[in-house]
Amino acid sequence: MKKTIAIFLLSITTANAAELTVSTSVREAWGNAEMNYCGTNNIPEACIGEAVNKNCANKKIYSARYQKKGKYDDEFANLIMMAREINEHGALFCPTQADGQNNDQKGYTAYYEPNGNDNCIWLCQAKWTGDRCATSTENFTDACNIVPFTRNDYNDVTAVHDIHKKAKNNIENQIEFFYINDYQKCSYKDDDGDIKSKARNEHDMALVLTKFLTSGNGAFARQMIIQSHRTGKKSSDILIYPASKSIEILVCKNGYTPNLSNTDCEPIDKTKCDIAIASTKMCIGWSYSNMNPEIHELTESDNCYKYRCKQSGYAFNSITDLSCTECPSNKRSGIHPRNNTCTKCETGTMFNKSTGECDNNVIGLSKTDMMYGRNKTKNSQKKLNDQCWTQANDPDKYKNCVLGKE
Repeated sequence: MKKTIAIFLLSITTANAAELTVSTSVREAWGNAEMNYCGTNNIPEACIGEAVNKNCANKKIYSARYQKKGKYDDEFANLIMMAREINEHGALFCPTQADGQNNDQKGYTAYYEPNGNDNCIWLCQAKWTGDRCATSTENFTDACNIVPFTRNDYNDVTAVHDIHKKAKNNIENQIEFFYINDYQKCSYKDDDGDIKSKARNEHDMALVLTKFLTSGNGAFARQMIIQSHRTGKKSSDILIYPASKSIEILVCKNGYTPNLSNTDCEPIDKTKCDIAIASTKMCIGWSYSNMNPEIHELTESDNCYKYRCKQSGYAFNSITDLSCTECPSNKRSGIHPRNNTCTKCETGTMFNKSTGECDNNVIGLSKTDMMYGRNKTKNSQKKLNDQCWTQANDPDKYKNCVLGKE
């Protein structure tokens, strides 16, 4: 009798091993949604790759079993970023092909690795970050992930079909679900337009990205139903839509956390993120290794980074000497706008703020010159119309008058 029980328990364990489902605490951490049966496809911003060109619609991409017209051309798929691993603080999202397949008895789901970019990414809920989202943001000390995470990263993702090796490998057993293998009876329209119903349409509940942030710092995730919907006696579609009572949750890449309005992900430590980004985007002629954070600060210019002296009114001694020295801003000195050195002009020259150089042929003008013209006075310019100040409303005329030009 004991041997019989042991064998029976073993068979149960083996069967369940193919169905990875999360714990109750993980379900609650992601919204504790409920199953929603026989819904309609609703993922307007969630799909990736070739599915984007199909507006994320169902019944547009053939399934992995597709061979040619007339051979498995009545089963369909969609391409999404779907969680493979899920814990209470975050999840590992990967490009995934969700298939709606069928046999005579049932319509069932299947999952595959699509062609193209196969990069996965851990995205974390608020207050968590780091490896597997196991570090609280309060204790985060590492550098942030400066590589943008965007929908466009997966533009080359395409569905696999019978001719591809990947199409032979259903990865359903490698994915964690909230619920799986829930078969329900759903209706469909037959070829004559009549409403029919078909039992055993598989419904799974998974964690799926529903919207990418334009900042490239994260996305929104939601508990979604993935349904293999029978569309006929021998045909199936794939439908993806929100689970009942589900909510969108903002998740961020490593080193970022939701902002106060919960609309975007911002750096946990902005200084560290800026430094990490700048170190890879220094302007030509600038080296991050030469920067001293104690006395220098980063500045962005023309989509690249330079640095300058932190203390106001200070500049570099020279191009090779990056120690900071006081640099008065006047007619004879100032900070060079391109290299942040202190420019000091000799007698007879004047500092040009726009170029940072010393201009030669400097002309000194007195207050009298500015009113009546260079080397002229009120007595020499007795006619009012000849006095320069009367032309001050026309800059070009005024300048020519003061300099004695026609």
